[in-house]
Amino acid sequence: NWPLLGKVYALSGDGSVPIAISSTPFTTKADMAAPAPQLPDARFGQFGAIFYTRLITARTPTNPAYYYMFDVASDTAITNATQFGRIFEPITALGVNAFATSSSALQEMLMVFGAHSMWYVAGDPTTTAPQRASAAIGCKSPKTFVNTPAGAMFLASDRMVYLLNSDPKFPQKLGIRIYPDLTAIAETQLINCSAVYHDGFYKLRIPTSGGTVNAVEWWADLLPLVLGVPDTEVEWYGPMVNFSLLSLLVQDGPNDALELLGGDNTAGTVWKLAQAAVYVDGATTITGQAFTPEYTEGDPLRQKIWGGFTFGFLQNASGSLQVDILTDAGAAVSSKTFTWTQSGSLWDVFLWDVGLWAGSGFVEQVQNWDTRIVGRSMQEQLTHAAAADYQLRDYGRKYAVVPRML
Repeated sequence: NWPLLGKVYALSGDGSVPIAISSTPFTTKADMAAPAPQLPDARFGQFGAIFYTRLITARTPTNPAYYYMFDVASDTAITNATQFGRIFEPITALGVNAFATSSSALQEMLMVFGAHSMWYVAGDPTTTAPQRASAAIGCKSPKTFVNTPAGAMFLASDRMVYLLNSDPKFPQKLGIRIYPDLTAIAETQLINCSAVYHDGFYKLRIPTSGGTVNAVEWWADLLPLVLGVPDTEVEWYGPMVNFSLLSLLVQDGPNDALELLGGDNTAGTVWKLAQAAVYVDGATTITGQAFTPEYTEGDPLRQKIWGGFTFGFLQNASGSLQVDILTDAGAAVSSKTFTWTQSGSLWDVFLWDVGLWAGSGFVEQVQNWDTRIVGRSMQEQLTHAAAADYQLRDYGRKYAVVPRML
């Protein structure tokens, strides 16, 4: 969408045909050509972005390492032979990193990727040359480059999800916990991975191990980053496995309700995605999971008795939640399933095996355990497998260190 001209552009996908624009529905603009011989294929494009009020296109058949800048108020021609830039390898992705705001303007950079390098343009692209931010981090998954309130995120060629802020030379790794799933993506399928920012989450869709369609979805909760929580760890919700979506889109027009749409790449169907009602493929419900960090309470060497857990939940719809407590990195697992019935939109709380939460003492005999949970570390894994939505808050844990015996 180029608001300056009030037009929407559809790039060609493979860079082999002229860019289609909305002034004449679903037809191509043959006059987006520059005077020969300077930029003979500037009207073509596989990737695009709006930067400095200009339409930027890239990846053309004859000049795959070039990106092109249209005039500020025109889409009919590129009349200046200097209105292009290049990187040192073929361009594989393009996007804009809007990393901060000021009283005068939005601060942003044009990001250009090769398969094994990352470049940025900080300033007027007609007078500012691209600078290399990394000679190792590239991007072969252009549809995963998404702007979020925390910064731009993307799936890199090294199978890691990165977050960019004001300094692109120091990207932050956010995909460590889901790295095993990311490394299983076939090299030829990286280009098909897609993502979107929606409801506070970076939602990433990838193929299954050895698969050829995006049948797995992971959500990164970016709220702690947006709120500026120091030393925060991004939680990933997933994996959610069901039908394949090749593309994701959030409706964000003035009359839209920020609904999330997904394009199925097998049947050509556009799905309206809502966890409460439509995250179902036929009769198969998507299973969602949320894993907490592995808690050691600052003491990874001594065993602890994990005496109780609480979960606040909203009773806006009937549902259930399976809770697995893993100790010592999965050496032992204790499980419970909480089930609740709709009761307006009231908040309630679950108490799992809690005998004493107040005071300074720990009295083992009053605990109503059916399983004794002991371990040096503990992780909570929450699994949701119902079509009804659910909301949690204020989950807590209780523990006591086991005294050392000589």
